[in-house]
Amino acid sequence: MKHYIFGLMAIVIAFGAVAFTKPTADTKSLLNSTFYYVAPSSGDYTLISVETESNWKTAPSPVPTCFSTANKACSIVVDNTNTTGTGASRALNFNLNAKVGAGGSSSGYIPDQTATSQIISEINKP
Repeated sequence: MKHYIFGLMAIVIAFGAVAFTKPTADTKSLLNSTFYYVAPSSGDYTLISVETESNWKTAPSPVPTCFSTANKACSIVVDNTNTTGTGASRALNFNLNAKVGAGGSSSGYIPDQTATSQIISEINKP
């Protein structure tokens, strides 16, 4: 019995160390979703269209290329607690506010991150 005590103690210590070790995987990405703006008609970046939650999709085809120029809506990242559904059928579950883009209202509207606290980050396009 004495011969097994040290072995058993080593196993207990190993399990205890693993139980309190922080996971190395980035779990943040599992808690957030990226939504892309899909215009209902070509070039439609009007206030009403950008603020319509159903125009924001998690898996559009093709995925738009977004830049840092703040002229037109492109993508937003939100916490999954502010969405409904799962996977490609995930949808926004809050009122989205938009503002005039950097190019003026004739250029288009973008999500207003300061007025919509559910938006974690946004990337717009020229």
